[in-house]
Amino acid sequence: MQMAKVYIYGDMDSYSAVDFLKSLDAIPTPEEELLVRVCCNGGEPTAMWAMLSNLKDVTNPKKGIVDGKAFSGGAFALCYMDDVEAIDTSEFLFHRAAYPSYYESNAEWFDDATRGNLDRVNKNLRKAMEAKMDIPLFEQITGCTLNQLFSMDDRKDVFLNAQQANKVGLKKSSVQHTPERKSE
Repeated sequence: MQMAKVYIYGDMDSYSAVDFLKSLDAIPTPEEELLVRVCCNGGEPTAMWAMLSNLKDVTNPKKGIVDGKAFSGGAFALCYMDDVEAIDTSEFLFHRAAYPSYYESNAEWFDDATRGNLDRVNKNLRKAMEAKMDIPLFEQITGCTLNQLFSMDDRKDVFLNAQQANKVGLKKSSVQHTPERKSE
C-alpha cells in the first residue's frame, strides 16, 4: 500500500499550517495510508486548530510516529490517529490551548469572542482526548484531572513519557532508540 507523508515539526504557526494543509491536499486517494511524523513544540491556537480540524476530516487510515516530542498541539494531533508509535525516549505534553499569559490577561485583546472561540477549541480537544485515551488512568498517572487541564482560569502543563503514553492508550508501540553493536 502506498503511504503519503506529512510532517508536524517545529512550531504550529500560520506558516507551518499552510505547508501542512498543502501536504494534506496533495494526498492522491482516500485509500492511501497517511503517515504523520511529529516532533512538535506546539504553537498558536488558531493555526493548531486549523491543522487538527483538517487532519480530523481526512478519511485515510492515519498513522502517527513521534520522533522525539509531541508537545501541546502535537500531542493532541495524536488523538486523531488510528495508530501511533514513538521512539522510546519521546515526551508528550498536554495543556489547554492557550495564548501567552500577557495576551490572556489583557481584557482588550482577550475579549469574550476570543475567549469563547478558545473555549470551543478546548472542548473539541478534550473530546479527542476522551475518545483516544483511558482518562481515569491518565488522571491517576499525572495527578491532574481533565477539568484542571482544560480550566480557562489557569494553564497546567502535564508531561507523559513514552511508557506512560502507552499505558493511557495514546500510542501502541515504541521503537527502541538504542543502537546495536554489530559483530564483524
